[in-house]
Amino acid sequence: MKRTYCEALQNILDEIDHNLEHPAESNWGTSEILRQWPLKFRNVSIIYAPRSSRLLDGVQWNDIYGGFHRQLAPAAALLLTNRHIIVIAEEKPSGWFQFRARPQYGEIITYFPLDRLASFRISEHARFDTLEIVGHEGHGSERFEIMFPHDQAKAVTRLMKEASFAGVNNAPGETAVPIR
Repeated sequence: MKRTYCEALQNILDEIDHNLEHPAESNWGTSEILRQWPLKFRNVSIIYAPRSSRLLDGVQWNDIYGGFHRQLAPAAALLLTNRHIIVIAEEKPSGWFQFRARPQYGEIITYFPLDRLASFRISEHARFDTLEIVGHEGHGSERFEIMFPHDQAKAVTRLMKEASFAGVNNAPGETAVPIR
């Protein structure tokens, strides 16, 4: 079923992108960006990469824990392609208290088209930072939030500024600007 699911996903992404005229050569398998990542994130990135997309940048981080070893956010990765911002996150455990590490097999993958990027904001909190991505569609907008560790703030900011620039090149009209 995975092959059927991937094919359906690729077709949906192609329709959202209005079928690219000039497909880019894929570089996912040989990317230096993915080389140091945990195997799970590397494999999921390659398997669910949008067809004919080029990987431009990426950041990966581990789980974020709060008091009493409570998981605040699962391990995740933020990827930038020539067409999308992709967020890959592990499943969040169901229990409130985590006394020992449990294997996590599922992942949640979110594709955000660059041509819908309106702005982004990075906020600092006590135990983590938050990336808020604002997208525009028609007359409204949507917000998407991602928690990440403080030590990844520079890398996430770099990736989002690059996404803003790529969004300017892909979409006529509005440009994505960081909100502080």
